Amino acid sequence: MNRCLRALSALTLLVALPLGSMAQTSPTAQLITDRNGNSVTVRTFPSTAVRGTLQVVQPPEVLFNNVVARLSPGARIRGANGMLLMSASAVGQTLQVMTVLDSQSMLHDVWVLNETEVALYPTKPSYSR
Repeated sequence: MNRCLRALSALTLLVALPLGSMAQTSPTAQLITDRNGNSVTVRTFPSTAVRGTLQVVQPPEVLFNNVVARLSPGARIRGANGMLLMSASAVGQTLQVMTVLDSQSMLHDVWVLNETEVALYPTKPSYSR
C-alpha cells in the first residue's frame, strides 16, 4: 500500500541523516592563539593535502605551482572564509592554497589559505608534489 511505502521512505531518511553528517568533506577547525594573544580559527587539512599556489587561467584550466593542471569535474574551491568560491571569479588571481588531488592528478578539493594559515602551514620542497 502507498501508506507503507511513505512510512518506509521516511524511516530510511531518518536512518540516513546521521550518516550524512558523518561524511564530512570540509576540514575541521581548531582555535589557536596568535602572537598578539588573539584567538584565531584555523582549519586542519587532510594528510594528503598539498600546499601550493593556484592561478585560474580559464576554468577548468589552472596553473598549480606554475605547472598546467585541471580542476576535476565537481571540484570544490573554498575561499579563505570557508565559503564556496566559483573558479570563474578567481580568474587571474594568484592564491595560496591547500589541495587534494584525485586519482588522475586533477585538483579536486581546494582551500584558499588566509594569512594565519599561510604562516602556519609551510610550503613543501619543490620535489614533493
